[in-house]
Amino acid sequence: MRSLPLFVFLAACPGISNDSDVSPDDSEVIIIDSGESGGDDTSSTDDTSSTDDSSATDDSESQPPDPIQATITGHLRLVLTTTDENGDIVEKPWLEAFPSYTSTTGYPYGGAFIGAYEDIGNDQELFRGSTAISSPDVVNGNSYSITVTMPAEGPVRVYAAVDAPYKDGIIATFEPSAIWPDELAMTDGAVVNDVDLTILIPWDGGDGSGGGGGGGDCGGVDISGNVTVTQSWGAGQVAALLYDTNNNGPYKAGIYDPSPITGGAESPYSLSTCEEIGSYNLLGAWDSNYNGLIDPADRWGAYISAPDTNGNPINISSVDLTNYEIQVPFGDVAPNVVPFVAIHGDLSSDIGFDQYPAGSTVFVASLKYKPQPDASINTMKTSAYDWTEFDAAALQAAPLGTTLPYSLVVPANSITYVWAFVDTNNNGVVNETLEPVAGTNKMATGTQSQTVSLSIVQPQQ
Repeated sequence: MRSLPLFVFLAACPGISNDSDVSPDDSEVIIIDSGESGGDDTSSTDDTSSTDDSSATDDSESQPPDPIQATITGHLRLVLTTTDENGDIVEKPWLEAFPSYTSTTGYPYGGAFIGAYEDIGNDQELFRGSTAISSPDVVNGNSYSITVTMPAEGPVRVYAAVDAPYKDGIIATFEPSAIWPDELAMTDGAVVNDVDLTILIPWDGGDGSGGGGGGGDCGGVDISGNVTVTQSWGAGQVAALLYDTNNNGPYKAGIYDPSPITGGAESPYSLSTCEEIGSYNLLGAWDSNYNGLIDPADRWGAYISAPDTNGNPINISSVDLTNYEIQVPFGDVAPNVVPFVAIHGDLSSDIGFDQYPAGSTVFVASLKYKPQPDASINTMKTSAYDWTEFDAAALQAAPLGTTLPYSLVVPANSITYVWAFVDTNNNGVVNETLEPVAGTNKMATGTQSQTVSLSIVQPQQ
């Protein structure tokens, strides 16, 4: 299978700003830890001295290996989307939605984040390199480059998100994002190019100025205390954030400029939220990569009920919560911001795949738009979430009653169309008159992998 860029469409959710309400989606929980402190660690130990002593102990086994470095490059594109009269997804031209936009002014949203992360098991991801684009060029897109540093060779995935539509400086779990569907092998000195990503941003008909919180006026409970960075701090804002117990959110957030203290930095915080809303996780973050965003590659922390003791979840009733201290960094507490699932199933044919004309192939894809007649396979590949093909040999080995299994990576909490096409004349164009197809209507991808089996039926003459 060859995979193309994964495009993510997420429904618009109520916005957040400093100390604002948010209504995030129910995306699957993936714990993320940046594994880095802020800034570059340039300290080193000069260990060039040696002695001619054959009895000296060889301590090389106790020394960590030299890290490997690799580079990932690509192009990031932001696309506005809306729905047509049939409820299908279509593009909305930027200059039509925002006539005052130029490449230097008028961009209505916040910065874009791109990071490479390693799956370290137990539903935990470790970001090994990242970059940010503070004001994306929505007409031409932006080239990007990520330096990936790892202790050893291994695979990573690439994830991107945009601070939209509310431009509050926080990459929330429900904000538009994209993920490259295949793992990329990182070896020392490797350069992996053309990792191109497209983020779909649902246009709400507004001017991009954002709006108030999603919770409305519902009474008030104040949560307050200090956000304390317990590592050497030189720059970067801190945040206090309120997530649900699955770490979706934030529902409330405040961003602050801390003051240096011995061994770190500190800032008071205060969040106001609704009464009697139950259990939530109170988290903290430090913009330790200094990119102006609170993002998954930053250092994250949590409310502590005692030193180095996670006090989450907290219970929000009708009583103010004071002296709720947040320690950053603290463990694996970051929110889920890498939402993707799989759609898999079996393809079947009412006559048997071996009965199609010699040289026929089958193309199956998860598409962001409903396919049109006489569609070029190459064109669909460039706009598919993911796709796979079955060649003529595979079809000849699949008589009536035999199925062809497929699996596609798609964004969670999104919309897709899953279609299979038979290219009976092998001309690279499908969905032609009298060519067999099978497909779904617009379908929600949800938060869990799902099975979609398609039965390809001969069209009526």
